[in-house]
Amino acid sequence: MKALVGKVLLLSATLIMLSSCGRVRDFTFGGGTSDLNSQSQLIPSLALTNPLPLLGIDTGLSYIEIITASNPVSSSNPITLKSFSVTPGISGVTADFSSCTGAILSGSNSCNIYLNYSGGASGSSTSGTVSVSYQYADSNSNLITASKNYNFSMMWTNGTQGATTNFNYPQSTVQFVNTATLGPTRAYYSYTDPYGSASIQFAILDATTLPLGLTFDYSQGEIGGTPTGTQSSTLTICLVKNQILTSRCRLLSVSTKGALGITTRGSSPTCTSGGLGTDSDPYLLTNATDFDQCLRAEPTKSFMMTQDIDLGQIVNVTPITAFSGTLNGNNHTISNWTYTDPGSGLSGVALFRKVLSGAVIKDLKISGFSINGGAFGFVAALAGIAEDALFSNIELDNINISGYSILGGMIGQWQTTGVASTYFYQGGSIDRCKLTNVIVNNPGDTWGYVGGMVGLIDNTLPIRITRSSVRGLDVLGSSNIIGGLVGDTQVGIHQTTGRPSASLSIDSSFTSGNISGNAFTAGIIGAASAGDSLTNVGSTMSLTSSDPSHAGGGLVGFIGGNLANNSLAFAVSNSYFNGTFSGTGGNFYGTLIGDTTYKTWSGNVIIGNSYYNSALGTNVQFNQNSSILIGNYQGISSANILIPSTFHFWNSPWSFDTSGPLMPY
Repeated sequence: MKALVGKVLLLSATLIMLSSCGRVRDFTFGGGTSDLNSQSQLIPSLALTNPLPLLGIDTGLSYIEIITASNPVSSSNPITLKSFSVTPGISGVTADFSSCTGAILSGSNSCNIYLNYSGGASGSSTSGTVSVSYQYADSNSNLITASKNYNFSMMWTNGTQGATTNFNYPQSTVQFVNTATLGPTRAYYSYTDPYGSASIQFAILDATTLPLGLTFDYSQGEIGGTPTGTQSSTLTICLVKNQILTSRCRLLSVSTKGALGITTRGSSPTCTSGGLGTDSDPYLLTNATDFDQCLRAEPTKSFMMTQDIDLGQIVNVTPITAFSGTLNGNNHTISNWTYTDPGSGLSGVALFRKVLSGAVIKDLKISGFSINGGAFGFVAALAGIAEDALFSNIELDNINISGYSILGGMIGQWQTTGVASTYFYQGGSIDRCKLTNVIVNNPGDTWGYVGGMVGLIDNTLPIRITRSSVRGLDVLGSSNIIGGLVGDTQVGIHQTTGRPSASLSIDSSFTSGNISGNAFTAGIIGAASAGDSLTNVGSTMSLTSSDPSHAGGGLVGFIGGNLANNSLAFAVSNSYFNGTFSGTGGNFYGTLIGDTTYKTWSGNVIIGNSYYNSALGTNVQFNQNSSILIGNYQGISSANILIPSTFHFWNSPWSFDTSGPLMPY
């Protein structure tokens, strides 16, 4: 998470209690300027900012400083970052510029420069300068070169506790009941990492204030135990990410009191395999009956699978109406579910009709699902409709979806409510989800939204899909708006304000297979919105269209918006398309984008460090109503796209061998 600033703890895997913390150090340095050049054009200016104050810690430890590079002055004129340097020979300091190398900054785009400090002796200091050179085009398309410096200095010192910022505590005050009959009482607090890969821990900065009888679990951020009396105290708990102590801290009031007359432990009458349904003690799912009955009876609770579950063992399993709890598949598989909706009229046809705001589904495998929504939409394998939820490390294989209007391999429609606004990506996220051998059939609706992973995204909050893939996709029928990953994104296009905070970011993802449809077919997104972005994505999809006017594009079918969000750009970087175009509309594709004329939006499309199969022609965008700003976008032969040296300047999670670019997800 790019806004975090922290320090690397030189400790073992077990995090010990911290009894002192260093001073907070604020960095202040220049943002952009508002000067005009000779053409009376606003000059873009690179801004280097430190998003959070540093929370210093004891002498001998280490920390990472994050410098965020952005372009706040002229959002419509992109800046291309060219070269970087740091004052050589600075004791204990190394720099990592990989996130910013070759980055194109426009609008809300940004990247991070990391300075890594080794611990020093008390009273020692170090200082230096980070220099970044960049280019932008003036109103006459002349390339202008400029640079920006960021001066830094740091003294190692022991001091007092620093400032705090909120993170994902569900409440600020917790009360514990002091009664032996209730059993151990726990308060569990989580911090959600949208990338899903960080090692998250917590630290109490002053352990002496923890009430007697209670304990703190550093790995889970959990306060538990049985209080010995009536006490009140205030704790400062800080987030630790990948053993870096951050300045993400929160004051928590803790109170203990006498018994409330509770004499039995809570349990579900239908969940008999163990657990209490809490995050720390989830209900255990050991068989198909557990799964079918327990999640229906306790849809707000936490569950964990203990073994593979074959739903084919139960006759007439129907979709679970709604779920807002946590389902941890524990890397087990749910398999063999066949369902045809009898015309129930209920929204959503999937394993869960609705996955509600705040739900978490993770570490789950789904195999052998065949779902027919009949005349209804919102059809998918996992969730017919998802709201502000988190999906992480989910694998789907051998999936067959059929229905009307809105269809997705994993999710039918993803919508946001704004309730779960504590997520970094406030509308939720999909991370490390992989679909293979998926068939999606939309036989009857021309204007259906069909996506290999998600059919329709309709959100008012930022969301993200990262490190995910759809392989072996087959989309059948005559629909418009079909994407290998996402069918349609309706973000920021319904309101005249433009909703610039609502956007879809797709990062480090891949698609392959076959898509057959009418208009707006694409390898990644059938219909995107202004403000969306693609980074480190690739597709080898074979696209077939029967529309000679709006066939689609290699990665994006069309980009829509309105006059209010013309200031928003659609950005593509470090991406490629190495598929094919065919059908009666086969000569009417754009190598990257099919269309921006369908709506009134006429903003900028920014392309950097990307490739396409030169056999597809030269039309980057077939029907054009927007400006294309290209940093590097090349058409090369299909065989040369598979040569690792083609991607020599990429800084991304892709790996390369003699077969070409490989995505591990």
